[in-house]
Amino acid sequence: MELYLIRHGESWNNANEHVQARVQDPPLTERGQEQARRVAEHLRNSQKVRADASVPQTLYNLDGFGITQLYTSPMRRALQTARFISKALHLAVHVWTDIHEHGGIWLARDGSTLPGMTRSEMQREFPDYILPDDITDEGWWNRPWETDEAAYTRAGRVAAQLRQRFADSDERIALVTHGGFADSLLCALFHLPPVDHLRFSHHNTGITRVDITPQWTKLRYLNRVDHLPPHLIT
Repeated sequence: MELYLIRHGESWNNANEHVQARVQDPPLTERGQEQARRVAEHLRNSQKVRADASVPQTLYNLDGFGITQLYTSPMRRALQTARFISKALHLAVHVWTDIHEHGGIWLARDGSTLPGMTRSEMQREFPDYILPDDITDEGWWNRPWETDEAAYTRAGRVAAQLRQRFADSDERIALVTHGGFADSLLCALFHLPPVDHLRFSHHNTGITRVDITPQWTKLRYLNRVDHLPPHLIT
């Protein structure tokens, strides 16, 4: 399996440092939409290149990406990013609740419970997406703030499911997810403990590739943003 972790485009909350301006499930900004459009085109347009001395070292995925399955977090910014990729690659989008960002749906770490998008809302805005049963008309979150320990446990669960379902296959799986969760998932895949001094950081729409077989796990590259010009790197 080739696993591609793709962080969502810039969200409203990413662009607003003031707490008062934050919203509970932020959409993409205009810049975030442009980032998503560019990463989608990049995933579509990468062509097979003969690997010889004339190929610049900055190139990667020399046989193209060839993504076969596309999954997304249920958070609005990821859902919107996945829409660009889905249209570019002509792939169905599967919503995977467990790949959401740390903490869940929240505005303040005060124990407030917020629902997230309901099934009806998601079906109305993203009618072609394939939704799991745990997204209901009561929303998909409706829980208190998720602790970092709980988030790492969730990442371990996702890592185990990926290995069980795809490790012994030629599938190329893309997850549209979040900076914090991508960090935890990489730690889980490489059996690293969650520690404060270690972070796998991702820019908006940064791409990370991990190759996984039953025998080994290889980090091919981390946080590639070759598809973005400097003014769009956030």
